Amino acid sequence: AWGTLAGIAVFFIWIAPEYLGFTTGNAGGVSPFDPEVCGWPLTLVRLAGSAFVIAVAEELFFRKWLMDFAGFWWMVALFAIEHDRWAVGAAAGAVYGFLALKKGLASAIAAHVVTNFVLGLWVIWRGDWQFW
Repeated sequence: AWGTLAGIAVFFIWIAPEYLGFTTGNAGGVSPFDPEVCGWPLTLVRLAGSAFVIAVAEELFFRKWLMDFAGFWWMVALFAIEHDRWAVGAAAGAVYGFLALKKGLASAIAAHVVTNFVLGLWVIWRGDWQFW
């Protein structure tokens, strides 16, 4: 439950700047993952990969290895600069890191999976390709 709630919260943190009038990352444009460009199979592979491969791999690296090796704040900083939206990347890294410390790595993985899956559905539904 904590992972699901945190994942949804991070989703809203991730999209909030654009809807509050700030432009971050790659604003606008067409994505190669738009189903009109590449077809639905590749778009759905991108969604699945983002949610179930990338999220798990990032959690294992950032929250398991890096946080144990370098500490919480170095993990947050490196997670932030690894994303084109560094401010919300830092917030996401802090939420996932705190969750990993308090509820365990599985909760952080669940949160990240939920964030990436919901974000992917949002991107496909709204055509907000700047988030991908």
